[in-house]
Amino acid sequence: GDSFAAVRAVRAVAAALPDGGAAALRVVDLFSNPTPAGLAARSAELGAAGTQAHRLLHRLTPERPAGTTALTLVCFPHGGGDAIAYQPLAAQLPPHIELLAVSPPGHDPLRPGPMLPVPDFAELAAAEIARTVRGPYAVYGHCAGVVTALETTHVLERMGQRPIALDLAAALPEEDPEYALEMERVSGDDDLVAYLTTMDGFDGVLDDRDLTAVLRMVRHDMTEAARFFARTPGGYDRP
Repeated sequence: GDSFAAVRAVRAVAAALPDGGAAALRVVDLFSNPTPAGLAARSAELGAAGTQAHRLLHRLTPERPAGTTALTLVCFPHGGGDAIAYQPLAAQLPPHIELLAVSPPGHDPLRPGPMLPVPDFAELAAAEIARTVRGPYAVYGHCAGVVTALETTHVLERMGQRPIALDLAAALPEEDPEYALEMERVSGDDDLVAYLTTMDGFDGVLDDRDLTAVLRMVRHDMTEAARFFARTPGGYDRP
């Protein structure tokens, strides 16, 4: 299925399972635990640990035998996106590469919550990467995710945890801050949906409750990225 089907599926699973962890299940839990047994175990983990069990990094590739992983990819999603955006890439990777996708706080349509400014998010992401990733790794950011990827890499370097590569793609056009700030000028939700549709970034299949949450996430991420580019008119230093 796709992320929209996953939203409906996790909502149904949470309604069917006992309380506790089921009430805390997120869409990314389905992608990182894609079997009934795995999802039930994840629900039990959440029920036992509560919010402490939530994490930013989610492995979307299968567990690899010890000593077989040559490279870990740590991927930051596009504006309004979550870790699940990288499931198609994870499915294509060879066995010696693992993929850990970053789930920004407050970016699950089923569990919308507080979202963080880029510097705060980068500090949390860097701490979890340094704590959990072993061996060589590369950082990737897409669209508005280039900003969080870049800031997180800066924090990692200050911690002495330099990745072997930082790759940025489909970035907002930093050479044109006025264009980058357009997201802030889009006033209503209907205008924002129309804007995303012109970019092939929205297909309109969400219901109203999920649509409201997704638009809130998109607006937050794009404005955070726009502010970053607007305050660095001369470009930014490569880490």
